[in-house]
Amino acid sequence: MVLSLLSDWFSTISLIFGGCCSNAITLEQLISKYPHAGSLITFFQFLIISIHGLPKHTTWTRYGPRFKPRKIPLTPYLIQVALFYLISLLNNAAFAYRIPMAVHIIFRSGGLVISMLLGWLVAGKRYNLTQVLAVLLVTLGVILTTLSASQTQKSSPTTASSLDPYTYLTGISILTLALVFSGFLGLVQDRTYTKYGRPKSVASDSAPTWQESMFYLHFLGLPMFFFLRTDLATQFSTINAGPRVSLSLPLPSLPQSLLPSNISSSSFLSFTTSPNVNSNSHPIAAATFHIPTAYLPLLLNTITQLLCVAGVHRLTTRVSALSVTLVLVVRKAVSLVLSVIGVGGGKGSGTDVNMGMLWSGAAMVLVGTVLYSIGSGAGKKETEKDKRDIAILTVSTRTLQIYVIVMNELALEFLASFKQWNWAPSYSAGDPRFTPLVPKFLACLVTESHKLGGTVVDEFWDCVGDCDPALKENVEKLRHLPESQASDAMTTLLAGVDREKVDYHSLVDMAGDYFTHMLMAWYSAAKIPQVSVNYSTDDYTDVSTEALLRSLDELQDKGTELELRESMLMELAFRRDGSRCPLTEVTFQRTENEVGRQPRPALTHIIPSKILDNDIEGVIMRCITRFAGPEIAGLVTRRNLGAPGNAMNLRLSLREDYDDMRWGIEAVPAACAIGDRRVDRQPSTKYTYRHFFPPNLASDFPPDGAPIHFGTIPGTSGLDPFPAFCNLALAVKRVMWMSGAARLVSQMETDSSDYDSGLIWAGPTVDFCGALDAKLVLSGAAYNVGEGSGG
Repeated sequence: MVLSLLSDWFSTISLIFGGCCSNAITLEQLISKYPHAGSLITFFQFLIISIHGLPKHTTWTRYGPRFKPRKIPLTPYLIQVALFYLISLLNNAAFAYRIPMAVHIIFRSGGLVISMLLGWLVAGKRYNLTQVLAVLLVTLGVILTTLSASQTQKSSPTTASSLDPYTYLTGISILTLALVFSGFLGLVQDRTYTKYGRPKSVASDSAPTWQESMFYLHFLGLPMFFFLRTDLATQFSTINAGPRVSLSLPLPSLPQSLLPSNISSSSFLSFTTSPNVNSNSHPIAAATFHIPTAYLPLLLNTITQLLCVAGVHRLTTRVSALSVTLVLVVRKAVSLVLSVIGVGGGKGSGTDVNMGMLWSGAAMVLVGTVLYSIGSGAGKKETEKDKRDIAILTVSTRTLQIYVIVMNELALEFLASFKQWNWAPSYSAGDPRFTPLVPKFLACLVTESHKLGGTVVDEFWDCVGDCDPALKENVEKLRHLPESQASDAMTTLLAGVDREKVDYHSLVDMAGDYFTHMLMAWYSAAKIPQVSVNYSTDDYTDVSTEALLRSLDELQDKGTELELRESMLMELAFRRDGSRCPLTEVTFQRTENEVGRQPRPALTHIIPSKILDNDIEGVIMRCITRFAGPEIAGLVTRRNLGAPGNAMNLRLSLREDYDDMRWGIEAVPAACAIGDRRVDRQPSTKYTYRHFFPPNLASDFPPDGAPIHFGTIPGTSGLDPFPAFCNLALAVKRVMWMSGAARLVSQMETDSSDYDSGLIWAGPTVDFCGALDAKLVLSGAAYNVGEGSGG
């Protein structure tokens, strides 16, 4: 496995540095004689790469050739094709404006900075100080390497100093535009490969995604050259009119009478004769091919472009856009050195090159590369240190050869069949209509976890395997079951299983673990009496929002002044939403001394801010990590729970029902990256009200599906609720209500005389879950999975 991995990476790097460097040399040879041939060079590159990939991505059927099924849908390719086509044309077209090769390389190497800026501005990525310094060092190194060739450039008639400033500025503008397009292309490809095709292993039975991407980016771009057909014809004629090299092929047996005589001297082929030494024989004929000298570098440029693009695409599917740009910067520095020494006129003597600047720049590129790698590793270590309570509890996802969705559907089918099994509570009750709480609860848990990207289903199948030796063996078979046999998964699972001998304790323990340590902890944390905020807007009239955020951070770090923190959160929610409830539009009374009958606001947290206060052993965090996945769970920190994005001002009745898990907030899109303190506002996020109880006709609550409007006041960007928090809280409430557990908890709360002290800490034992099932039997609450409102 290690040798295969090393071999794959060696071939990738070889394609990049061998193919791309050779491509740069042949390109420089072409544009030095034909600076206006950029479109023709681009067209040949697109054509040859398309022809090369066509057999791999087509198949013959009885109806003729058809394209093979794609790993990536066609739609995500369209924007990539447009960007790639424009980038290729612009980069080659810039040579028509007499841009020197060194300047060309330095501008294209600036993509490292562009990728970092776009990653920060568009994708919300964050880079540490070491990475930023490394990027600056690499960029300065490439600039210094380029300046080392200044003597050669000054002696060249194509130097920028001898050019018309307007012409030179136009070429620079073209390169700059291509650079921006290239940065966006990197982000689009990064997201596409992350969703569809970033390979999980080196070995694969099918063609890698990068090959498919390389083919379609070039093949789908060919029709766009129709609009450049006139320029292509002109450029092709120019190359044909240039110098030629003649290659003769003797034809001794061909009579002179058969030789064509009407071939012009400008054609690619001519025939000549020479006397034969033997006078009795016909004169010797020869076919002479007149090939333009530009054809050879054009052919080599196209072939090396094929190798270069293959290497770049292979790299793109393995690392992020910034890392791709970093590797390409190093490759361009090597190309620059080869160009200056070999092609630029120095021929290795170094007489026209400042060798001190050359090797200093190369050293800076090397040091910057190493420094960036160290910075990336340090960033990972820092992240692991900040989230060590999560990292050590994260469940590793197992590699399954059938789709995850199949395993989820099989889990639900398996749990639904329990009404026919000897499940103790339902068997003793003797009521075939009764479905016990634990199977329904687990089914809802698996369903909601799958929506969030969690790994509860992996843990579920581990527990199923612990129930019976035959089940354990069959579960392992399922993990290696071919996709073609997915329809027989249930048969495979139950093969050789004696239902009467299955021990369900591990499944009951799993249900109790999640019920008591995550869901009930969530529920009870919200039920802790809220701090009575002695709030007055006069305290913050002259305080800016940024100053409030800094003060809030300082108080959170100290862990003190709870009442003051809550008052700051209420003020920040007021600045975001105005003096109104974002659901009912009811106007609030902002101060206690304010005259009127408006209600006072009730500060509410989307996720209970105290949920982690008693999580000493990290059990609650472990459950959240498995339920929602490590990415979302990583956002559930004490700092984010106390941030303004987790707070909102509501009517008291709404706050009480929210704490009772009777309604939630749906955020679309579901995934949203947030920082340590707050999320940048995303106008595309839509918040929707979802309730889980029969609507009360006398209630002034909004209807299910009603939009929630946060951040209606101008200048409040950065304070919006965290979409990930909204959807995580909604999923928890869906599990509770749609499994019937929430109704059971409400009944237990009514019957309990010591609710605040005892219910949350009930242990996840078989006896406890059995008591829950028994309670459900006695109350006659036999709910089916999927029952409830709120979708």
